Amino acid sequence: MSKSGSRYLREKREQHKNRWKQSPVIKFMLSLNFCAKLVVGVFVFGYFIYSFSIDSNHPALLTIAVVSVPLYPFAKKGADDAIRHLTSENFVETINAGGTRGLGALYLICFILPLTIPLGLSYFIYHYVKYRSATQSDK
Repeated sequence: MSKSGSRYLREKREQHKNRWKQSPVIKFMLSLNFCAKLVVGVFVFGYFIYSFSIDSNHPALLTIAVVSVPLYPFAKKGADDAIRHLTSENFVETINAGGTRGLGALYLICFILPLTIPLGLSYFIYHYVKYRSATQSDK
């Protein structure tokens, strides 16, 4: 049997073909957590989209709200991961559970919602750079 047909090379080609499934962004998009955050984003930004579409004097705000809907899950995940890295898992769970008398709502309204686009884009850039450097070191 020739080297090109060996099991090792076939496995290597298969790994190379399926490496996109190992990306943290793809894993997050396939999770139930992503779906739940997307539904929250649709409800929160859907209200803004509805109110801006009635009053058509604000097309820029309408555009920002429409762009923020798909980026919201990534912004929330990125912010939670950054805070988890800086503090502890217990602190993030406390904030997200809402057991601290509105600290979770304050975190969401004052930090996540206004910064959805930059946080979502920074999440993508971070994982793209990390993924590219990992694939470059594998070669």
